[in-house]
Amino acid sequence: MPSIQTTVNFPIRKTRSGTKNAAVVKNQDQLIISKHSVSAKKNYLSRPRRKCEVDRDENRENRGEQSTELNKNIASNRNSPQAFCTPRTPKKSPSRDTQLGELCSPSKRAKESSENNAPEILQTPETGKISPLRTKNITQSEPTHAPVRRNIFGSKSFTTVQLSKRDVSCYQHARQVLHTSVPSRILCREKEILEIADFIDSHLDHRSSGSMYISGAPGTGKTCCLTQILEAKKLKRNFKSIFVNCMSFRSSTAIYNKISSELSCMPNSSSQRDVLKSIEKKLTDTGSMVVLVLDEIDHLDSKNQEVLYTLFDWPRQKNSRLLLIGIANAFDLTERVLPRLQALGCQPPVLHFKPYTRQQIVTILDDRLKEIQSTGTHVIHPMALQLCARKVAACAGDIRKALDVCSVPFYVKCQQILKPTADDGCNPGSPRKSLSSSSLPVTPVGMQHISSVLHEVYGSRVLSSDSENSARFSTMPLQHKILLCSLLLVLRNGKVKEVPVGKLQEIWTRLCKKHHVSEFDQSEFMGICTLVESQGVIGLKKHKESRLTKITLKIDEKEVEHVIQDKMLLASVLSDKTVLKK
Repeated sequence: MPSIQTTVNFPIRKTRSGTKNAAVVKNQDQLIISKHSVSAKKNYLSRPRRKCEVDRDENRENRGEQSTELNKNIASNRNSPQAFCTPRTPKKSPSRDTQLGELCSPSKRAKESSENNAPEILQTPETGKISPLRTKNITQSEPTHAPVRRNIFGSKSFTTVQLSKRDVSCYQHARQVLHTSVPSRILCREKEILEIADFIDSHLDHRSSGSMYISGAPGTGKTCCLTQILEAKKLKRNFKSIFVNCMSFRSSTAIYNKISSELSCMPNSSSQRDVLKSIEKKLTDTGSMVVLVLDEIDHLDSKNQEVLYTLFDWPRQKNSRLLLIGIANAFDLTERVLPRLQALGCQPPVLHFKPYTRQQIVTILDDRLKEIQSTGTHVIHPMALQLCARKVAACAGDIRKALDVCSVPFYVKCQQILKPTADDGCNPGSPRKSLSSSSLPVTPVGMQHISSVLHEVYGSRVLSSDSENSARFSTMPLQHKILLCSLLLVLRNGKVKEVPVGKLQEIWTRLCKKHHVSEFDQSEFMGICTLVESQGVIGLKKHKESRLTKITLKIDEKEVEHVIQDKMLLASVLSDKTVLKK
């Protein structure tokens, strides 16, 4: 009897796009599926096996022998690598673990992968059971070795390129010590500090009220000295200190609300009269002394100076415990603006801070840089310090300007060092690459760096030695010179730094009539202002109404004489204050 062929048809899903029907499998490529490899998982797609033909002999009566022979054939095909591989591009023969892993479901693969990390246990290939004779001693701890780095490039040696930053810590430290805030110690102001401390101690000891006025140019240490004294006194004495910057108020009367809130005596109503009464009652009640510091007190300008008179009158009241200290730039503020204080018997003593001299500026700068230069590293040349001190002392004696001038070159050096260039052999847009992490030597700031900064701060095109500038100013028309004289006259006799065009035109017209010069209307006067502005002498802040346009002086008052080149005209205009009256 001929042999019977058993065939199991299995539809294969096409992976190519555009095919909807199942693939038609030829007879020689027909496949059968073993019952051992079929999974009950829903999302699992089993891999097909090749067709296995089994001949059944009709003379065999025992059907069990048939199934045994079939299982043997399946097992023999399982051991061959080709039985589990689909026809693909020829690859390396996979290992046995890989073959078994392909026949497993995803969950079982994950379980086997976790078991691979466990100690290796040898199994028999026939049954898959653990052999007790071939099991490794899993309890014995094996020594672990560090991973060995292999040279995949052969015997060639390569230079490692490291990303390194240039060392700029010395320059950054120099910038930090040249700050303009309150320092730990104040030099060259011992006399002024002693006088302020004695004044405060005497009034705190006797619990008596009083007032004091401190004057001086900007940057001479007025606020810095007073702040340091009050912080030191708070540690030893019991008093309340209030520091108010008068430049922060839009109106001068707003200072009453500020003082009232600091004293915690705000009234129920917000009227000015009630606020004043609550402050006066609080200052005359029993309690600790109150030290009120008013910085930039000259900005409390009001009609008839009512606010300033009220403030200086508080210490004069009976049982008052207020100690008032005012700070401003003007030397004669109490005499010129507040002449009635002397008649009322409450004129405060005046302490004037003189501008810093050349030697004092050098002493302060050396003290700031002493910590850096103590290690033998000179970050700034001594001659450069002398140049900075001489220039700053000759202009204003502002120590803050000297600190800023010396700090700017260090910032420029940091930017130059950290900025990569094409000469370094790297892309300028990428971080700097260098073959070594060594830092560049510290080069001190020289006279050239300080001179360039001083030119930016104090440089003037007017006072330059250019012959073209001198020729241009010498041919300036008389109307333009009178314009500068009238602007300087208004700035010297007023407290503003900006003058409206309408007000300046009225004064200019009166001066032109006195000097027998033809005057012009407003449109022609604006043309004159525009011409003078083009020379860099004045500045214009435009407004919708030309009459409200503000004019500012962009040069120093000493330079106006050089621009006008007529001392007689300038002296006659500045001495004539009648043109300021309406």
